[in-house]
Amino acid sequence: MAASDPVPSINPAYELAPIEAGEWKGLMVQWTTEDGSLTAFLATEGLLFDILPGELRDHALMEMVLSDQRVVSSYAPEGATGLVRDFSEFGKASERYPISVRLMIDDAAVASWNRSFSSDIIAIAGLISLGLGYLGARGLTRPPTPLRQLDDALSRGYIHPVYQPLFCLSTGRMTGFEMLARWTKPDGSSISPAVFIPLAEDSGRIDRLTFALLDKAGAEIGDMLQRNETLKLSFNVTPDQLLGVGFVESLSSRIAKAGLNPRQLVIEITERQPISDFEAALRVSRELAKLGIRLAIDDAGTGHNGLSSLHALQAHYLKIDKYFVDGVALDRKSAVLVEALISLASQFGMEVVAEGIETEEQRIKLLDLGIQEGQGYLYAKPLPASDLIAKVEQGAQPMPKAA
Repeated sequence: MAASDPVPSINPAYELAPIEAGEWKGLMVQWTTEDGSLTAFLATEGLLFDILPGELRDHALMEMVLSDQRVVSSYAPEGATGLVRDFSEFGKASERYPISVRLMIDDAAVASWNRSFSSDIIAIAGLISLGLGYLGARGLTRPPTPLRQLDDALSRGYIHPVYQPLFCLSTGRMTGFEMLARWTKPDGSSISPAVFIPLAEDSGRIDRLTFALLDKAGAEIGDMLQRNETLKLSFNVTPDQLLGVGFVESLSSRIAKAGLNPRQLVIEITERQPISDFEAALRVSRELAKLGIRLAIDDAGTGHNGLSSLHALQAHYLKIDKYFVDGVALDRKSAVLVEALISLASQFGMEVVAEGIETEEQRIKLLDLGIQEGQGYLYAKPLPASDLIAKVEQGAQPMPKAA
């Protein structure tokens, strides 16, 4: 199989060249990437025959040529030598790829054909020249990797914040909200946070994701937070982020850029990773406290760090995971565990927040145990900014009544 020198496209990563293997002729499309190069071979001879209307096949010549005038493929009817003497010529060149199609049709055939000949042939020629380049690129393109999809989503703003309200369990007054990430594709479908959050963490993109969400939150709800200074906005940070070089400085700069008040912010330290250096974590905690930023230990008792993080982080809040809350009204053991966490939090001067509250019975039991604040579907699902602002403007809501 022999291929001559390729011709680059507008995008130099794509190159096209005519190729021959015996009597077979076609088009070679080569794609060069950072990982190497890939090559596709497209059979184009039959394509030229197929697109011509049957009435014209005995009266037409067709050529597919590159921009340097080398012929990739050609079509001529049998015994066509010298057939076309007086002819009309039509052509179309691709705007992206160095390839064009040229058609020569016998004038007599043109005159006898009872259709709008010119527009049809030009449309066909355009379809071929553009379509071949597209098919070549598609043939070479590998499905995007999850990381490339994540990078694209971050660049295009497909990952955006939603906000789950926190409430006082006794009055129903909103006390703040947790910022959560959602990935919504242009077609309306979504990718679960359980998929893309670990991917962002493992690939070192979690800072970029966190800061993008803070920027968006500042634009969406910054003004509302300024008008309601008692509300707090919490968001997740991993231990690796917390201990990253320059994290406090980068976060402080990003908060200022977003127009957020650090005294309204709460960082929830997730339990998906262990804290590798408790002394360093304590130093960072103190630096954040100087800025007015408070810390919360998220999913207490279910992750890597357990109770050791209570002392190391000097956090302000302990968030009890939904796992414990689910059984608190039904299972005495769950209630005992929650009581133990509340007692520990009290000894460390921490406030307790219950997550995943879904029933009135759970709310009442948590109140009886001494918890004053919580979040969950009993109150509200995670809300887009517009719905959150409307809920804040409505003011305190009465607690739902038991059935």
